[in-house]
Amino acid sequence: MTDDPSEERAAAQEVLSTGARFDVLEKLYTEEQRQSVLRGTRAADALARAQLQIRGPIRWQDGELYAGDLRIAGDTEIVDFVKEETGFGYTIFRENVRIATNAIAEGGSGRALGTQTNDEVTEKVYRGGETFLGVTRTIGKDWVIRYSPLRTEDGEIVGMI
Repeated sequence: MTDDPSEERAAAQEVLSTGARFDVLEKLYTEEQRQSVLRGTRAADALARAQLQIRGPIRWQDGELYAGDLRIAGDTEIVDFVKEETGFGYTIFRENVRIATNAIAEGGSGRALGTQTNDEVTEKVYRGGETFLGVTRTIGKDWVIRYSPLRTEDGEIVGMI
């Protein structure tokens, strides 16, 4: 240490400057990771939509969602295939309720079936018909995620994926 206050200020500013540079680099790195994840979610979304389309049109039948003859509720084939192929977990919602997923709620041990997405996502995607891209808290965890409307052939929003 020195008795010269100007040298101490300069040393303190250098330390702060180094810390600030680290914070900026960390934020840039974190943003780059987030953008990379969001790009991957687009691939997962496209793959899931293709898998649903192969099975047939999305439709209501007896209060349940179907893709062709496939009853979506409880089905694991599509969501698990998407995860195997892309590395991203996947969920299909009826309205705003998880009916097919490989997501596990915080503290849970099984699939988070029957749980709802948060109000922000419900409003934007299910009620507003927009895509949500970003970080959100749902089922007790923070996720970098993509949600988009799930529609029937007539364009009716019946859920989210």
